[in-house]
Amino acid sequence: MIRYIKREPLLKKVLFIGITILLINNLIVFYLHFTTLNSIHKQHMEFSQELIGKMVNVFPEKENEIVKTFFNEGNEKDINNGKKILDKYGYETEIKMWQDLTFKKYFYNLGFYDFISMNLLTVVVICVLAYAVIYFIKNVDKISIAADSIMDNNFKLNLEDNVEGVFSELSSKIKQMSKTLQYNFTNLKKEKENIKSLVTDISHQLKTPLASIKLFNSLLIEEKLTKGEIQEFLLRSKQEINKLEWLFNSLLKISRMEAGMIELKKELKDIKSTLLRAISEIFIKAQEKNIEINAEEIHSVLVCHDPKWTKEAIFNILENSVKYTENSDYH
Repeated sequence: MIRYIKREPLLKKVLFIGITILLINNLIVFYLHFTTLNSIHKQHMEFSQELIGKMVNVFPEKENEIVKTFFNEGNEKDINNGKKILDKYGYETEIKMWQDLTFKKYFYNLGFYDFISMNLLTVVVICVLAYAVIYFIKNVDKISIAADSIMDNNFKLNLEDNVEGVFSELSSKIKQMSKTLQYNFTNLKKEKENIKSLVTDISHQLKTPLASIKLFNSLLIEEKLTKGEIQEFLLRSKQEINKLEWLFNSLLKISRMEAGMIELKKELKDIKSTLLRAISEIFIKAQEKNIEINAEEIHSVLVCHDPKWTKEAIFNILENSVKYTENSDYH
């Protein structure tokens, strides 16, 4: 609780205003009570003085006893006698405070002051709490609108984060999240466009070998060809079939990447090691066709990459290069 109060200026203000209002209200109530009690005491003293004066005028010889009676603790016997005398003349000693003519005015004044002070305190507290609630609701609405905008792929947010407080921190984090999502969304969109373009390109490339194979197959069936011609068409069909195989494998890998079945795990590894592993897998096929792969100029460099799939990509390039290069005596 204290941690959140320290972080949110509004909570500090509300707490400060609340404590200040309580202190002021307590001081006002104390002052009003003190003033009322002082008035009651003053009236009591005036009443005592008046009564002493009248009794001393009637019984001057008992002046000392009369004064002591008023300012010393009452004698229970005298109190009972006085009660009996008042009852005799019809004055009720058990009369309520708010019915007593002497205290009635002070009782109602004190009740009025307490009523005003408590209602004033209630109104002020309600106003302060209402302000705090409106402030919080307003900021929550802004954050909610920002979240809705992000869900609608609208990453331009109207959030203020130039002031202190919990909402400012939250707004700043939402802005950072929005920028990250926008960056990821843009990259994902570009990646999908690239994959779409690649798939379209591969689809077009499929047409050529398919048409060639279809043509070669028709010639082999319908035409009377020599053995040499048949062998030539079969070799060309084999090349086109190999090309089709490569294209289908590429499409399969793309579909796996799109489905998330292939996950790239980038590591800081030596790129030379990855290249040499790819070369080692194609070396025998290259040697059979008298193709020399020179790896002497490759240097050890630490590169952040996925060794497995980078090696696979380089191997595919080398394999196609070897596959579609004619046998030659040149290296």
